[in-house]
Amino acid sequence: MTKANGILSLLGRISIAALFLPAGLNKLMGVEGATTYFDSLGLPAVAVLVWIVMAIEILGGIALIIGFKTRIVAIGLAIFTLLSSLVGHAFWATPVDA
Repeated sequence: MTKANGILSLLGRISIAALFLPAGLNKLMGVEGATTYFDSLGLPAVAVLVWIVMAIEILGGIALIIGFKTRIVAIGLAIFTLLSSLVGHAFWATPVDA
């Protein structure tokens, strides 16, 4: 890998991590709010699930930034994003403004 490719790869990893790391840290700073939101979705074991989600977002973001197992982490975060989009961000269920 050339130096330019390495720098671009790092910038890409930082850009993707910038999506996950703040989300996880925000949940960490407001665990009660995140737990309440997860509970409103009808998810099971929200007290545990909230910590699992935070770990995925924070550790996944850090792993991308430092370049640790980036391909595996990126695939894991993609699957996590798909699942969380289906469960927690059901945009299709939002009423259309008339």
